[in-house]
Parts: sequence; C-alpha cells; structure tokens
Amino acid sequence: MSEDMSTIVQHQLEVPELNILEDGDVIGARFPAKDLWLTKPVVLVLVRRPGCFLCREEAVKLASIKPALTALGVDLMGIVHEASGAMEYQKYLNEKVYLDQEKGFFQMIGNRWVGLRSALKRSPKIIRNIHRGRKSGVKGNWRGEGFLLGGLLVIGKGNSGVIYEHREKEWGNHAPLEDILEAARRAIEMP
Repeated sequence: MSEDMSTIVQHQLEVPELNILEDGDVIGARFPAKDLWLTKPVVLVLVRRPGCFLCREEAVKLASIKPALTALGVDLMGIVHEASGAMEYQKYLNEKVYLDQEKGFFQMIGNRWVGLRSALKRSPKIIRNIHRGRKSGVKGNWRGEGFLLGGLLVIGKGNSGVIYEHREKEWGNHAPLEDILEAARRAIEMP
C-alpha cells in the first residue's frame, strides 16, 4: 500500500438511503445503499462536486481500472450529494451514479469541509493538483457546491463492511489506483 493511502480498515457502516438518477432527475423510491454490495464487493467514489474537472479526472482514472475490477468481480459506482452535473460526471466514470441527498456517506468519512482558510493553507498541494488536472485535458465547470470533501470506499459483499477508505485531504487528492486494486482483491477473498 502507498503511504498516501488513508486507511485499510474493516468496519461496519451505517447505511444511508440513495436515489437513482436518470438524465439528471431522481427516479423511483429511495433504497438502502447496502443493496449495492449485497452480492459482490463495490468501489464507491464519493464525489465532491460532479462538475469539478479534478473530480472528473479521478473518474477517468477509475474508469481505466474498471476492466481489472470487473475481472475480480467488483463493481464501480459513483455517489454524489447533489444532482447538478451528475449525468455529465457519469460519462467520465462510465458507471452508475447515485444520489445521497442526506450526505450519509460523506458523514461517514467525517463530513469534512474545506473553507477558504484551509484551502489557502494547502494551496501548494491544491495548485499542484490543478496543474496535473489541467494537463489531463478533462474539462469541468463551476456549478454546484464544492467545499464538502469526497473520498473513496471499497466495501466487501454482504456484511463484510468497509475494507478501504480514502478521505480527500484537499481538492484533487485521489486514492492511488494500486491501493484500490489491492483492496478490491482483499474484498474478493473475504467470506
């Protein structure tokens, strides 16, 4: 595992309810998120702001490991806390995106917000991330709320719980792909 990884964990989680998004609209009744990992492990990317080019850059990177995840039998999905921009984001992830209106997953990873003071304190890292993101060629917009930090979870099937947790430290701080794949392999080996 890389040193940048937040945590290899195994804990149970309180499961929020989600909405299905289709063409930017909420459709159907809410459902318990645990339905997503009932039969097989899942990688959930918790998106800070769907229109953000750094969040979309992460989606492109995650989509690049989708064949390896599929070969392992692990699903990849996005979780957003606002519908604005979610369908555009879905095109980058190339997977389903669900709406967590109550921000239950975001609360689970600490409900962390970056204000102006914190952003200025971390500005060298943020500037580096912005330069990296610009070089990727991924485009974004400024619509939506962008101060609630995101993250990534690898959740084992059934009641196995969270295997891996990455908490975004600043804008554009992504979980290392090799850590995600290692956690996915561990999740498959669990009963």
